[in-house]
Amino acid sequence: MDVTKLNLQPTEQEVLTALLEQAAKKEVAIGLFGSFSVGKSALLNRILQTDDLLPTHTNETTAIPTYIKNGDTLLIEKQLQNGEVSQISKEELQVFVAGEQAASAHKLSITWPGPNWLNDMIFIDTPGRNTKFKHHIEASKQAILYSDAAIYVMPWQGLTLEDIVYLQQIILYQPNIYFVINKIDRIEHSEGVTVAELCEKTAQQLEDQLGRRFPVYAVSAKTGEQVDDFIDNCIVAIARKTTELKQQRFTHAVTKMLEGVKQRLLNEIYLLELATAEDATKIEDEYQQIELERAALQQKVDKKVSQVSRILQDNHMDLIALIRAELTNLERAIIHLADTKASSLPIDAINLELQHLLLTTRQRIVTAVGQRLQQLLGEHITLNLTEVKQQQHQLNVTNYDMSDIMMMFEQERATKIQMYQERQQKLIGLADQTIDTEERSQLQEEMDVLQNQLGEQYTPRMIERIEKSSNGATKALQAVGMVGDIALIAALSVVTAGGAAAGKAAAKATTKAATKAAINASRKKIAQEIMEKTAVGVAKKVAGGGEDSTVVTGLKTLDAVTSPIETIAKNIGKAIDGEDRVYMEEDATYRDAFYARQSEVENKYNDKLQALKKIERQTQAQTAAQEKARQKMAQLEQQQQQELAALEQKEKQRIEELRAEKRQQEITQQVQSILTKEQEQYTLWIDMELDRALQAVATTFPRLSEEKLNHWQQQLDEVKALGEQQGELAQQQLAQKQASLAYCETLIEDEVYA
Repeated sequence: MDVTKLNLQPTEQEVLTALLEQAAKKEVAIGLFGSFSVGKSALLNRILQTDDLLPTHTNETTAIPTYIKNGDTLLIEKQLQNGEVSQISKEELQVFVAGEQAASAHKLSITWPGPNWLNDMIFIDTPGRNTKFKHHIEASKQAILYSDAAIYVMPWQGLTLEDIVYLQQIILYQPNIYFVINKIDRIEHSEGVTVAELCEKTAQQLEDQLGRRFPVYAVSAKTGEQVDDFIDNCIVAIARKTTELKQQRFTHAVTKMLEGVKQRLLNEIYLLELATAEDATKIEDEYQQIELERAALQQKVDKKVSQVSRILQDNHMDLIALIRAELTNLERAIIHLADTKASSLPIDAINLELQHLLLTTRQRIVTAVGQRLQQLLGEHITLNLTEVKQQQHQLNVTNYDMSDIMMMFEQERATKIQMYQERQQKLIGLADQTIDTEERSQLQEEMDVLQNQLGEQYTPRMIERIEKSSNGATKALQAVGMVGDIALIAALSVVTAGGAAAGKAAAKATTKAATKAAINASRKKIAQEIMEKTAVGVAKKVAGGGEDSTVVTGLKTLDAVTSPIETIAKNIGKAIDGEDRVYMEEDATYRDAFYARQSEVENKYNDKLQALKKIERQTQAQTAAQEKARQKMAQLEQQQQQELAALEQKEKQRIEELRAEKRQQEITQQVQSILTKEQEQYTLWIDMELDRALQAVATTFPRLSEEKLNHWQQQLDEVKALGEQQGELAQQQLAQKQASLAYCETLIEDEVYA
C-alpha cells in the first residue's frame, strides 16, 4: 500500500500510522474499556494474579491509559503531555491515578512480573468512558487504535445508551470485541435472573444495537467467580491466535479508515468539479440552495419541533407504563427481600439492600427512557438526561408486643407440667416402696437350723438279747446209731447250726477218712481218740472257729474215757447245741423314732422353703413393679420435655407467623407508600425530560443545520476562489483526488494493505 497515493489528511495519517505500527509488533495488545467503577482495574488485577497493583475504589480511579506488560521486575513509568518520562513507586501509583495530578500525564507504562503465559501480551487499562478529563478521552481513543482486541467491561444491570455510543466508536476500528459482565455476585439481588440468562440477554441486546453477535462472559472480579474460565476461554485463546487476530483487526480498521477517506474524497471531488466547471451557474445554484435552506430552516425547525412534540406526547403514556412496570418489579423484589431476609438480617442490612434495589431500578428506568428518547429524537440530537431526584426510603419494622400470646403459652405450659406432676406423683410411692426383708431373714434362719438337723447322721442303738437253746443237735446225734456216721452227724449238726456250703464238702471228705480209720482200729480207745480228734478237727473246719468256738468247746467236754461211742455223739450234739445264746440287737424303736423325727424336720424345712420362695416371688414382683414405675417416670419425663418443646416450638411458630403477617402488612403499606412517592417523582421527571427534549430539538436542530450550511458555504467559497484565481491548480487537485479515490477504491475492494 502506497500511502502517498491516498492524499491523506494529518488525522487520517496518524490513524494509519498507529495501525501500521501496532500490526508490526509481535505482542498482542488487549484494551479494557467501559465506564468507570465497572471493575476494569479489579478484573485486570485478577488476570495479572495480584490484588493491589492497580487501585480499585468506588470513585473514578484509572484516570489515564495504563499500559501493562510482563517482565522480570516491577517498573512503573509516567509519561507527561510534554513527553517527559519519570519513574514512580507502587504506592505513588495508588494515589496518582485518582488524583488531580493525573491531568498532566499522558500515559503510564508498567512492567509486572506475572505468570509466563502473559508473555507477549500488553494490557491497556483505560479511563472510564465518562472521565472528566478531555485529553484523557483523546488518550482513550488512541488506546482503541493501539488495541488488537478489546474487552468491554459492563455492569450486570445492562448497557446504557452512552455505552452503545461509546461502542460504536470502538467498533469502527475494532472487530475483536469481547464483553464481560462484572459483579455477578450481586445478581442474586435481581429478579431471579441466572448468569446464563443474563449473558444471552446481553448478547441479544448487543446484536440488536450493533448488528452482530459478540461473545459474552460473566465474572466477579471481587470474588474471583468464573475469572479462571474467562482467562482460559478468552485471554489465553487470544494469545493462541495472535497473528490471525492482529491481521483481522488491521484489515478491518484500515478498511473502515479508507471508507472514511473515500467519502471525504467524494465530497472534495464534487466541490472541485463545481469549481472547475465551465458552467458557473452550477456553483451559484449551490449558493442559492444554501440560501433557500436558510430561509426554510425556521419552517423546518417549527415543523420538526411540532413533529417531535407530537411523537413525545404519543409516547408519554408508554414511558409512564414503562416506569410502572419497573416499579411493579421493584415492589415484588422489595417484598421478596423483606420476606426472605427480615428474619435473618438486621433492619439496617435490609434497608441497605432496599437502597440498592432502588438505585438499580432508577438506572434501568433512566437507561430505558434515554434509549427511547434517543430513538425518537434521532442520532443528531443528544439528550443527556438529568438525574432522578433520589429520595431516601427506609423500611421500619415494628417490634410487636406478643405478651398475650406468651401468657397463653405459659398457662398452657403450666397446665401440662401440673398434669405430668400428678401422674408422676402416683408412681413415686410405687417406685420408692420399701421391701420387707425381716420375714425372709427369719425364715432363712429357721431353715438353717432345720438344715443342720437334717444333716445329723443316724447312729444305731444296740440292745442285749437272749436266745434259748433248742437241743436240736443232741437229739439228732443220739438218733443215729452208727459210730461211722459220727463225722457226718457232726457235719450235719454244723449245717443245722448254720454252716456254709463250703464247710459241707470239707466235712464229707473228713468223715469218710475218719470212718475208714475207725473200722481198722483194733482197740476202742484208739478209735475213741481218733473219733475225738476227728470230731474236733471236723468241728474246727466246719465251724470255721478256733479253740474258743462252740463246737470245739463242746467236744472238749466229752468224757472220752467213760462215754461210749453213742455218748460221744450225744455229747457232740450237746456241745453243738450249747447253752442259751446272749446277743446284741439294733433298737428298732429308737431307729423308727429317729427317722420319724427326721421326716418331720424335712417337712418343716420344705414348708419353710416354699414360704421363702413365695416371699422371693413377691419381692421380685415388687422389684419389677418398682423398675416399671421408674421407667414409666422416665418416659413421662421425656414425654413432658418433648411436649413442652413442641409447645414452645408451636408458640414460636405462632409468634413468627403473627409477626410475619403483621410485618407483611406493614411492609406492604410502606412499599406502596414508597412506590407512590417514586411514581410521583418519576412522573415529574418524565414531564421535565420531555420538555428538555423539545428544547433540545428547538435548539440543536437549527444549530446543526446552520453549522452544516455554514460549512458547506465555506467549502463553496474556497473552491470558488480556487477556481477563479487558480483554475489550473484546481484541475490538478481534482485529478489528484480522483486518482486517490480510484486507488482508495482499489485498496478497499482488494483488501490488500501490505
